[in-house]
Amino acid sequence: MTYLTDYLNVKLSLLIAAAFCLLSFKPADDQMKWQDTAQIEELVRNMLLWVQSEEVNIIPVIADSNDSIYVAIDYNKHQKNVSKLVNSGFFGPQFIDNYNMIIQKIDKKLKNNSFESGPWYVGYYPPFSLSEGANEWCNCQDVPYDSPNPWNNVEIKYIDQFTYIWKWGLLNKNMPGWEEFQYKFKVEKTEGQWKIAYLQGFDISNIR
Repeated sequence: MTYLTDYLNVKLSLLIAAAFCLLSFKPADDQMKWQDTAQIEELVRNMLLWVQSEEVNIIPVIADSNDSIYVAIDYNKHQKNVSKLVNSGFFGPQFIDNYNMIIQKIDKKLKNNSFESGPWYVGYYPPFSLSEGANEWCNCQDVPYDSPNPWNNVEIKYIDQFTYIWKWGLLNKNMPGWEEFQYKFKVEKTEGQWKIAYLQGFDISNIR
């Protein structure tokens, strides 16, 4: 009887210790998730502010001798774009790799004149769309308000693993429709820092 009592007491002690460990570590995990979310939200805000100030021409093209249609990618300008993106500190290797593949696919289609919608005429919009809006970085043509700076107030929401969405922040009832907007992105950690790995507006499958 004494042996059974001792055994039960030891087992109960182990269960209590395990429960204590779980309770002890949970706040640390929550704190880490909160810190990651705050860092990622700041990353997205700063990236969007940077894009607005830099106005990166993400698809540098070369026209034919008649200046009538675009026939190839200007790879010298493209390499400058890549350097600018990398040096900004906002974009990780996955994003840069995807961007390079997008440019290579566009270059091939320009040279073969094989876009589904026909040639890309000089002075016209391209016969494809990377995004659902006029701006690949935000899938938008406008912003919900001018002041305070809307890019500095976007809010993020966790979806799963490294996937998030961002939405416009500081909305009110006088801004109908804007609350439905969302933009998907993914992140990766490089050398201990969160970086953009994927942006919804840079979808290679839309180049047809």
